[in-house]
Formats: sequence, structure tokens, C-alpha cells
Amino acid sequence: MITLVRFIVFFSIQFQTSFSQYNLFHTETSLKKSHLGHDCLYQQLDYFLTTKIGFMPWCVRHETVQNEDFCHGKEITFKQLKINNISIADLFHWNAVIETIDSYEKYLIQPNLVNENEIYCNCSHLFRFGKACQYEIDRDDNIERTFNSFFSYDTDIVGDDEDSITPLTCYIGIQCQTNLLCLDWRQICNGVVDCDYGEDEPAELCHQIESNECDAEKEFRCLIGFCISLSLPVTSNEYCFDRSDSKKTTDKQNREYLLEICSRHPSLECDETKHGWKQFSCNNGQYISYSDLTSQQQDQTCTNNRHLIYLRSLFSTTNEDECWISMICLTGFDYLYSHIDCPSNETIRRNINEFCSNEFYFPRNSIVYSYVFFFYDKTEFISAKPNSICYKKEFCPNKTWTFAKDDLVCFPTDRQIFSWMNFYGYVIHLFSSCYSTEYVNANNLYKCELSQTLISIHRVKNKRKDCFFNEDESEQIDLCSLKINDQFRCCTNTSHCIRQLFVNDKEDDCLDASDEYIEKHEHSCATIFCDSSHPWKKRSQPEIYLFDELCDNIVNIQLFDKDSNETDETDCQHWLYPCHSPYTHCDRRWNCYDGRDEIECHVKSYNDPIRKAFNCQSNEHYCVRLTDNRNNVSVSCLNFNRINDGINDCLGGTDERLINICMKNYPYDHRRRFHCENSSECIQVDQICNGKIDCPFEDDERVCPWLFVRNASKFQCRNIQSSFVGRCIIDTKSDRLCQMKEHLWFCDLEMIKYKPDHSSLIGYESYPPITESNQDDNQLIPSVKQTKLFKKTLIDDRWLCNFGFRIRSLNQSICLCPLTYFGEYCQYQSEYLIVVLQVRLLYFLEPSTVFRLFVYLINEDNVILSYEQIVYNVILSDDFPHYVYLSLERIKSLSWQQRAKPKSVRIDSYIVNETSVQYISSWMFSVLFPFLPANKLIVELSLVNQSYQMLNCKKICSSHGKCMFYLNSPEKQYCSCEQGWFGEKCQTKISSNSCNQTLCAPHARCLIVNNASQCICPLGKFGKQCYITYNPCATIQCRNNGTCLAVRQENIHTFTCVCTTDYWGFFCESFKSRSNISINTNLTNVSFAPAIVLIFSSIDKNALVQYFQYLLSNATLPITLSITTMMREFTFVQIHYNFSTSVYYLATIRRNKVGSRYLNTTVTSKYRCANVNQLFNQTVFTYSYLKRLKLYHLPCDHNHDLRCFVDEYRVCICSIQHRSSCFLFAHDHSQCNFCMNNGKCLKSNKETENWKFICICPPCKTGNRCQFSLGDYYMTLDTLVGKEVKQVDFKQQSWIVHFTSAILSLFLLVSFIFNTISLIILSKKKLRQVGCDLYLLYLTIFAQLGLILLFLRFIYMIIIQTYVIDNQSFIGITCILLEYSVRLIPSIFDWLTVCISIERAYIINKGVCFTSIIALKVLTLSRWIIGLVLLFNILTTLHRPFHLILVDEISFTGQTQGHPWCVLNFQSNAWNIYEKFINICHLVLPLILNVASIIFLIFKRATYELKSTMRKDKRTRFSTMKEQIVKYKPLIIGTMINVLLEIPRFISTFTLSCIEHAWQRYLYLAGYLLSFVPLSSILFIYIITSPKHHQELQITIKNIFSRKSIQTIA
Repeated sequence: MITLVRFIVFFSIQFQTSFSQYNLFHTETSLKKSHLGHDCLYQQLDYFLTTKIGFMPWCVRHETVQNEDFCHGKEITFKQLKINNISIADLFHWNAVIETIDSYEKYLIQPNLVNENEIYCNCSHLFRFGKACQYEIDRDDNIERTFNSFFSYDTDIVGDDEDSITPLTCYIGIQCQTNLLCLDWRQICNGVVDCDYGEDEPAELCHQIESNECDAEKEFRCLIGFCISLSLPVTSNEYCFDRSDSKKTTDKQNREYLLEICSRHPSLECDETKHGWKQFSCNNGQYISYSDLTSQQQDQTCTNNRHLIYLRSLFSTTNEDECWISMICLTGFDYLYSHIDCPSNETIRRNINEFCSNEFYFPRNSIVYSYVFFFYDKTEFISAKPNSICYKKEFCPNKTWTFAKDDLVCFPTDRQIFSWMNFYGYVIHLFSSCYSTEYVNANNLYKCELSQTLISIHRVKNKRKDCFFNEDESEQIDLCSLKINDQFRCCTNTSHCIRQLFVNDKEDDCLDASDEYIEKHEHSCATIFCDSSHPWKKRSQPEIYLFDELCDNIVNIQLFDKDSNETDETDCQHWLYPCHSPYTHCDRRWNCYDGRDEIECHVKSYNDPIRKAFNCQSNEHYCVRLTDNRNNVSVSCLNFNRINDGINDCLGGTDERLINICMKNYPYDHRRRFHCENSSECIQVDQICNGKIDCPFEDDERVCPWLFVRNASKFQCRNIQSSFVGRCIIDTKSDRLCQMKEHLWFCDLEMIKYKPDHSSLIGYESYPPITESNQDDNQLIPSVKQTKLFKKTLIDDRWLCNFGFRIRSLNQSICLCPLTYFGEYCQYQSEYLIVVLQVRLLYFLEPSTVFRLFVYLINEDNVILSYEQIVYNVILSDDFPHYVYLSLERIKSLSWQQRAKPKSVRIDSYIVNETSVQYISSWMFSVLFPFLPANKLIVELSLVNQSYQMLNCKKICSSHGKCMFYLNSPEKQYCSCEQGWFGEKCQTKISSNSCNQTLCAPHARCLIVNNASQCICPLGKFGKQCYITYNPCATIQCRNNGTCLAVRQENIHTFTCVCTTDYWGFFCESFKSRSNISINTNLTNVSFAPAIVLIFSSIDKNALVQYFQYLLSNATLPITLSITTMMREFTFVQIHYNFSTSVYYLATIRRNKVGSRYLNTTVTSKYRCANVNQLFNQTVFTYSYLKRLKLYHLPCDHNHDLRCFVDEYRVCICSIQHRSSCFLFAHDHSQCNFCMNNGKCLKSNKETENWKFICICPPCKTGNRCQFSLGDYYMTLDTLVGKEVKQVDFKQQSWIVHFTSAILSLFLLVSFIFNTISLIILSKKKLRQVGCDLYLLYLTIFAQLGLILLFLRFIYMIIIQTYVIDNQSFIGITCILLEYSVRLIPSIFDWLTVCISIERAYIINKGVCFTSIIALKVLTLSRWIIGLVLLFNILTTLHRPFHLILVDEISFTGQTQGHPWCVLNFQSNAWNIYEKFINICHLVLPLILNVASIIFLIFKRATYELKSTMRKDKRTRFSTMKEQIVKYKPLIIGTMINVLLEIPRFISTFTLSCIEHAWQRYLYLAGYLLSFVPLSSILFIYIITSPKHHQELQITIKNIFSRKSIQTIA
């Protein structure tokens, strides 16, 4: 046996290099009973065209369970393989299945865990594969082909002739009695009932699709009802099922595209297409209109000949008698049968009369529906149209009928409507009422009145026939009145609206042609839906003026009111360009009256080829005239001096085009410019030589007399009869065939502006001068020639598997079906969901980071229906979307109610490396329209590399779980379980049999999916149990210090080289373009800039489009910025010096738009883009913007050193000719909304590590999000210290945090001692004789409470900013209580000191008159005053709790950090003003009243003393006041100390209200802390200075020490 094994090994090695690997996946026996399929090979979707990323499993998907095969090769045990040193690499080459390879590797690593007698079936010597060596590939062309290579070139499946057999698949998911061959899944909810009982059009569900609405600001609505995010990036893929997001918007363009892709095999694009609304399905994604069902033109019919198959089945009969043959000929369907040779019409009618019964049905089968028949009566036989239509009454009991025939009822045919060309649509229309429903949503559905059907309101006025009688396209419909968002309102006629789809489609849909004038282009555009995001709605009137069309002699009247005195052609005296300018040269419009601007064009021109054919000189235009009694034409040339002279010399008025009647009568219709002879009629250019007379004297057709002679229905060249060519089409074929260029005649009459690239005519000075580097971007590694892949050999049974892949199994054919089909021959259409993942990194991550994304399809019972995993790496994936195909269960005859049950898709992300699998986050998306058999879900994922702390997550999880929420739905929460636990709350421990420690390989992670184990493999491992090692990097060498990264998914071997900063390429072989932009301090005397923005832009039409935008925050000048990116035409540096001042500089000007070379430049003042305010006097700014815009050539003309300037809408570049080229420019870079208080938010659109968002705050606002207000005349600890607090441990905080903490701790300690003593004294009732005593008691209480709350507020700030607290409710409540109290209590303290000062002044002033009775009254009054002080302070500040919010810092990830600030935020300006007023009142009034009470006391007592001693001595008032101060010093000193301690904060508040520098903040902090000293010094300020209280203090201290002495003695 060992000898046999060695022989097999030797034999296999000899052939392993000549035999491609076919390692099957999913070969477990259990999968044979599953809808997921078994024995699978994977196709890489981007193998040939890298526009999408994903894998399609091709599996055996039989309906019935197949018997287990016995080994058809050689059975070898694992033990024998190990003895012979067989590695898993050998098993790969021998086509072993993945499960066997995985088990064998596990056996090699841990032999005690795997049975050594497990069998491997070896068949490498037989060139077979499979678990039992039961399969083999057709290798007729080349034995070295991989499975993917079979799909590199699509096989043509267009029917070669009418008898061709092509793939035919059916949908059997619902019971459907139909007259069709079978149902196609695309016929579900396609607006047409195809099943006799209407099963394919469940009205309530289908109306959900039609009536669905999307968020117009964020989403694009597909015509089929799906919603697509507008932020999706640009790709060549269409996201909508119906391709309505495609650039190919018209039916014709879509048909051409589908004709191309649906005629190939395989065609997954076709499987993803559902476009045929109310049209005939070809069952392969292609569709045709009902009128084309009988067409014989190949480009209008099904490429797979399904229409022919259907028609044959419709008209077929077992008895092809003369009557049947005659009717086939009469109705024109003889082309279906090659053996039928039709006689003349007279013979046909004679045969019908002779061989047909008086009454008969034709066709003899039912038509369209199985209960409908066409009835003929020879007595009333007029034409091929049936006399009546008959049907079985039970199918449509409410329909009106006129007579009965057999078991049918009938009604007459409307011969004016019916035709055999459109018989199918006619029958559909007649019987649509049989399936009508009362379910109506009038807001979103439009009712076709004539045909009594409902369609989506979004189908109205879309240039498609959606109602049978086309009433949805009626001119009477007012689109503006419909509640839809995708409409464009015409400029001059604002009551006329069109669909946004038709803006800039080269057709004038608005009468004023404004839909073609407005440029559909965002200034900064990176998504596929730029043209669908309503950019014109965002534009103001100044923005729609086109600088290159100003003063060009053509009035763009669509932009101005009829009564307007100002147009783009007025006030042009300062416009420096003549009519023939770089803007007007060869734009296919005559801007000069003699047309000289359209001569000698080097671009696609209508005029020049004709002039050349006519031999015209440089001062002549072509001229065509009618001759020979208007039966022929002559061609000649006309001199410039006869152009626009008021005399029509040429046919069509080509020489008078600028002044003829067409311009006057049809100013908005730019295509209606051919002037008919001797009339006031004008026609469009496409009406010339079209076989139809439109001019009164036929000159529109007589200009092509050769077409009359030939009786041609299409345009042909004059000397060529065999080929048809298109009019007004410039191509090589037409130019060759039409020698006199007659296909271009009169085409130049259209006034549609063509915009060629005139960059060569408008020169810009290159800056800096470009020096070509010797080193370019060429690859350093020689390219390897790819071997030509052979086409699959087609044999007679090539379509045996339909759209599947045929392999052989023991001389029998076996079909591997893609997930979209199933059955023995892949003949049935599967039910599936396509998940399109547009994945990006939320922020910069190391390029070596690899994610595994698990995508689950889940039903309402939380059962996983199917799942797939993908691997994401930023280098490998680029920006292309990932396609994931998820299979639904195959349950026949499932009711629509069951199908409509909710389904969702859950996506889990893991970061994997060689030694770990780390769970990160999850998303949950609902599947829209879950009842559809084939569905699509487009989602955007922003990946992060760490799990977010889920704040305020309320779901209760066990100790083995963690509450988290889905990143796209924070309201949906779940428990993330630890390894080894599962369940809704992670309450169930995984059994040892399900997920034990040895089931998955080391470093892998085990999950439970539907009670079965699933291993998530680390990097470099794969297989069911993750034991297979994959390391292609062992043989791969990445250049220039690049690092090889091994990535493998399914059977696709992939690796990537992670390059260093300076290199790129597959092997890091190419050097990156690097630009060094130096910014010196000579630009300004400012050495710091909050933000510098680098803008890389290029000219696109009339705008400078910003392709890249980098942001550098907090830059210290000078600085050199090193950028590795592709350079564009213009690089701007915008330096933000502060909130209101930013300056643009031109850093580079490149004549060649893009490239990859070294570029070093310096930003100099010479290239500063001045603001227009600095270039014009104030008089100019009194002009309208349009008039001012016409002066913009003057700055460049007058100042030759000027390079650029900007206004509020545009940036203008000065050319070498000293003229201005002005382009729309997006000055607003606010791509984020993280900033508060009207802060300016700047964010880079390049996700790199060093470029983040920044908020530039307006004056008096600060904080990373401008959340702190400095100008409200009150400072908080957050404002003063918060900027210094870091998200680190307390020990690592800055010195100012430690200093503040120490001061507050000292305050708290000192105040506790001194205020406790004060409370002991003041609490004695005998001392509370007057109001001051009561005031002091409450003052002490509030002082101690205030200091405690201040300290707690500081600790709260430190804790919140250092640690993450999940309970947001607790944080919010604590914020309100602490912040409100900390501001309220010091204010109460200040007002109580006022009460003390005033009462003392009152008592002293009373003197001896202050009796005990008055004292008692004052004491009673003081109680009320204390209450009033509390009430006054609370009421005046009661608004604050309602405006206190938590403002979290936003990281550059766009997520909150979990460290919120407690901030006052007023949305109303009125509240903001009130807050400032109250702050000033509470700060200033107590200070003033305290000082006033002292002044009043001294002044009053001095006046009294002077009066009483006036006659005894001669003391002055000053000396008297001095005496009084000394006398009442104990009472005055307390108030004065309070005043003096408040003065620093008072001065700081009004002088440093807007802090700009750190020293100002520190100074203010010192004043702020000093203001709290009185709260801890009541003992010294009021107790000691009062004789009464001082005495009590001494007694108290004496008693305390006396007790201690007694205790000591005792």
C-alpha cells in the first residue's frame, strides 16, 4: 500500500504543473439538503473587469437529494499521507476538497483530535476532482485553465437564427397559470398582470414599491422605488435594479446596453437588472416593448429569441391547414415559420373564404391569457383584425360583454386601437380592470384616467409610456403641482417644471431652454449622483451667469425677465474680448455677424468640412440654393460682406441666421433655425431631409433631391445608395461616404453652444517652472505578458445548463449553477438578495489592517437564512463596491403575506491578523420590499479599528455580554457576547460539542450560527476549521521596503504589498509624486494659522472642481507641506488667520492637468489672490453683480503682476494675455457640521492620519467645537481650565489643572474649619438680635455649600474628561444640578452681603433711635428679605437648566469621544442677550450697592457730626469723614474686603471678556478664584470685626479649651 501511495505521489507531481486546481468548497453531506448548494467553485467577479469585488459560488443545486458517491479514485488514509510526507500543498495540487485539506492539516498539527484512518480519495492521476473524484472539467481547449478563466471572455448567446436554442429559465416560486412559456422573476410587480389570477401583481405589495418615497436631500429614488444614498462614490456600476441611476437614461440607451450585456454568458449584470416596467420580459434581463414583440429588427427584439419562442407557442397548432396558413400570412406572422411561402393577398383572402369556417378562433390557442381568444366572423370579415374578443366570464365577472359564444362571452374589437403589432398590450389593457383593487395611496400614486390603472407619481412626465393611452405624458399635467422632489423649475416660466433627469440632456425641455443652460455640476464632486443632487437648487442668480458667454453678441434671454433692462450683453464697454475670442472660437454659434469665429476650427465642426468640400476661401461661408425649377441644388460660397445684410441668399437663411425671423419668433428654441422659403415658418434641423415635408414650399426636402429619386425612408449620401448615415453626426464613415458633406448641411444652424477645450488659446504662466524628473512613474518591474485565454469550446448541448457551468460526472453532465439559478439544469430562477457594500475607512488606518465582514440574512424570527463573509483591505478594495449574494429558502407556493414578513441584514466586522480575531462592531439594515424574489440592498459601511464605548446603552446583558448598539441604528441594541457564550443576553454557554477549544484552529474565533459552529479565521488561515495555512508572501518580494500582506478569500489567492510613504504599485515599484509646498513668514507678520487648506482643482466647464482638499490645523509658520498626490491644474493654499480673515494663494499652475513628477513650490505674496474689494472702488460695488462681473478683465489688464483674485462666487486666473478667466469656485469648505456657535467647520476630504477637521471659532467663542462662550460676562471652570484638561490620568494633567485642584482643595479645607466655627457662633439664638445676624447665618451656610459644589463641579469635569461614563442620564442631571448651583449660590452670597451692608448702614444711621422694637421688626423683615433674595436669584436664572446641554468632543472619526462638556447653549439670540444682561446685573449691582452703602454710611454720619459740632469747633468735612471711617472701621472692613476681592474678577470680566491668549486665561482664572475667597473668610470678614461676635468667639474658644483642660486633669 505504501508503494502504491508513493507511486501516486510521484505521478501527481509529474502532472501538477499541467493541471489547474479545482478544490471544491462545501462538500459536506448535510448541504445536499440545503438551498445553499454543495460542491462549489467560486468565480471572482472582478476577474476581467475590476468594477466590482465579490465572489459568485457555482454549486450543484439540485431540487432532490443526490446519493453519496463512493470513491472513484484511490483511497488513502491520513496516516499513510503523513508517513509519505504529503503536505497540504500536495493536496491542493491534487484537487482535494477544502474540507479534507483542512482536516488533514488539523491532523498534522494535532493528531489526537482527528481520526488517523480518515479517508482521502485521490484522483489526481485521473484528472478529476471532487470529494469522491466524481467530477471533471471539459478541457477540449486547454488543460491549464483555471475556473475563473472560463469567465474572462463572455460567450455570445445571441441566437444565430430563428431556430437557435438559447438559455431559458423560469421562476417557480409562486403558483402561476399563465399563457407564457413560464414566469420570469422580473415580471413580479412590473405593472402588468401575467398570471391569469394576478398572482404576480399583489396590489397592496406592488403599490408599496410604487408609492415609496425617499429622503430627497440624502437619497436618490430609483424609478422602481428603491432609495440610493447620494453619497455613494463614483463607479461604473449601477446601483438601481432598474438602472435609473445610469448615465444611459433613455429607453433606447438602456436597450442598447442590455442588448450588449444580456447576450453574453455568464451575465451577472443581467441577473441584477429589473427594468421592463409594463414591457415584455426576455427572461434574461433584457426587455422589449409590446409593440416590438412582433418586430423583425434584431436590435429591437430579444437576443435569446424568447419573443419568437413565445409567438410560435401562441400560434402553433397540430393541424396546419390552409385556413391556419392563410391567417398566418394575413396577420404577417409567416416569418415565424420558414416552411410557409405566402401567396398574394387576393389568394389569401380567397383561401380564407374557402377553407375557414364561418366562425373561428385565431390563433386557435388562447392569447396573452389562457382565458382570452380572438374571434372571427367571416360574414363581417374586413381585415386581419378580429371581430370580437372572447373570454371566460369567471375570470372577469364585472366586465361588460355583448354576446356569448360556446362557454365564452364576447365584445367587439375596437378596430381603431387594435393592431397585430400591439395585440399583446391591447389585451393587457382590456383586462387590467379585472385585477383592479381599492388599495390607493393618492399622495404617491397617479391614476391613469383612461386606462384606470395606478402608477407611481415619479413616472409622470418621464418621457415613457406608463399609462396605456400615454396620459401620464399629457401636456395638461402640471408637474410643478405634484409633490415630488426631483423636478427642475424653468427659469423664465416658473410655472413649468420638468424632471431633473432631463436637465442637460441636450434637449430643450423648457421653452426657454434653461434646462440646458444651467450646468449640472457641483464644484466639489466625488459621488456618482452629483448630477442628481439638485445642484441648481443651491445656486443663486449670480452663480448661473457663465463668464465665457458674457458679451458674446448672443443674449441668453432665458436668464432674464422679458422686462429686464439688463442682460449678459449690456454694459459691455469694458469687456476686452472682441466677438472672436478664445471663448467663442469654434463653439458652433456665430458670435460675430460675419461668422468669422467659426472659421478654421481644429475641433469637431459642422461648418469647416462643408466649406472645404465647397472650396470656400477664408472669407467665405458655404451656401446651398435650389435650381432647375427647384428640382436640384447648387452649392457655392458666399463672401463675408453679404452675411447678415438683410437679403436671403442661401437656402434655410444660413447667411441671415443672426437677424432672420427664426431668432425673433423662436428665441428659446435654439434648434428651430431653418427658415422655410417665402414664409414665416421655421423648423428644426432634424426635420430636414427626413422624408416628411414640413415647409410650405417643400424646401426642407427638396434640398436633398436624391432622396426623392430613391424613395428612401432614411438619409443617404448623395453618391452612395447602399448605406444609411446619420444626419449631423461627425464620424469617419459618414465623412468618407458623403463627399460633399451633405450629412452636415444646415447642422450649424443650431444655436447650441459647443465647448471645445480652448486651454491652448488661453495661456497661463506655469508656476513654478516645471522640471521633468528623470525618474517617472514607470514600473520598475518588467510587465509580464498575459497568456491568451481560450474560449470555451461550444458543443451541441452548450446550453444544457442554461446559465450554469457544465462539468462531467462519470460520463454524465452535471451543472454548477450560480446562486441566481438552481435545478438539475439550472433551469429555475432562485430567490436571493444582493448586498452591495460600499466600504470605506472612517478615518486613517494602517494599510496593513484587514477586516473580515460577516454578512447575515435574518428573518423576523432572528433565524439566519444564509450568510457570507468578505475580506476588506483598503489597498485591495480601493473604492469599488463589494457584492455579496445571499440565498433565500426555496419554498414553493409561499403566500405573499409570508413573503412580505420582515427580513434584515446584519453585518459584523472583525479585525484579523496572524494571531487574533477581534470583534469590532455591527450594523443592522432592513430589507426593503422583502417579498421580491430577487432583491438588492445597497449600504455604506464606515469601518473603525476599535469598539466604541456605547454610551447610554440600556439593554440588559449577562455578565458575559456587553450592551452595544448597531452603528447605523443607535436605537437598536444588542448584547455582544464573550468567546464561548451566545444567546440574546449572552446567557447560554456554548456546549463543548459546538464550540470547544479544539474545534477551530488556534487564534481563530468560534461562533454559533443557527446552532452550528462557524470559525472566523485569522490572517493567513482559511478552511472550515481555519487550519489551512496560506502564505503567498513566502515567494513574493515587495520592492522599496514594502511589506507583503497575505489575504485569501474562498478559492482566490490574493496578496498585497503595503508600501512605504514614498512608493506605490502592485509591488511598490513606483515612486509617488511628491510636492513640497513651502509657506514662509514673509506673507504676513502672523506666525500662527488655525487652519491651512490645500485645494487641488481643475477646470471643468465653468467651474474649478476641487478634486482633493487637505487640511492642516494649528500650523506654525514657516512650514513646508509635503504632499503625495496627483497634481491638478491649479493648487490653491487658503490660509485662515482667524475666523473672518482667510487668504488664497496660488501654489501651482500646471498647463498639463495631471501628472506624476516632483514639484517644489513656494507660496509667495506675488501669487496672492486679492479680493475684489481691494481691486475696485466702492462705486463698483453699487453695481449689480452681473455688471460688476463684466469688469473682471480690468484687474489683470491694469496690473500685470496680478495672478488671481476672488469674489464671493468665483476665482479668476490671469492669463499670459492679461485677461481674466473666471470660474465658479466653492469657497465654503464646511463639509462637516461639528461646530457650534456659528463656528466655521473645515474638514479634509483625504483620510490620512495627520489631516483632521477643525473648528475656527468666531470672536468670544472657544473650545474644539466652539462650544464655550466667552462674551457672556461670566466664566466657568470649563471655560478657564477645560482647554488644559486632557483625556489622561490626573497625574498626567497639566500644571494649571493641578494648581486649580490644589487651590480648590485648600479653599474647601480652610472653609470647613472657619465656616464651622462661624456656624457655631451664629447658631446661638441669643446673638440673633437683628437682621444682620440672620444674614450672616445664611451667608455662612451658602458659602460652605457653594465651595463644596464648586469643588464637586471641578471633580465632575476632571472625571468626565478622564473616564468614560456610560450613564448619560446621570451625566446630564449632574451637569444641570452642579452647573446651575455653582452659578446660583455665589450670586446669592453676593446679594446677602449687600443686605448686610445696607442693614448696617441703616442701623448706624438710626443711632440711638434704633430701639429693640425696631430691631425686632428688622429681624422679622430680614427673614422675608432672605426669601426674596433666593426667589430673585432663582427666577432670574431659571432659564439656565433648560439650556444646559452636554457637548461631546468629536474625534476625526466623526464619532463622539464619550467625554462631554456641560455647556450653556442658547438657540435664540434673545435668550443670549438676556443671559448677558443678567450676568452683568448679578456682577455689577452687588458691587455697586456694597460700595454705595459704605459711602452713604460715612457721608451720612459725617454730615450728622458736622451739624452737631458746628458751633463748638471748626472741623472740616474731610477730617470728619476720616474720623467716621476710623470709628466704624470694624463694620466697613468686611464690606471693603468683599469689594476688593471682587474687583479683579470685575476688571477681568470687562477687559478680558474674549480670551485670545493663555496668559489672559490664567489671569482671569486668578481673579475667578479670588472671588471665592470671601466664601471661606466669613470668620475674618464679619465675625472677628464685629464686637458682639468677636466677644462670643472668645468665649467659645475659652470654653473649648477649658473643657479640654478639665478632661486632661480628669
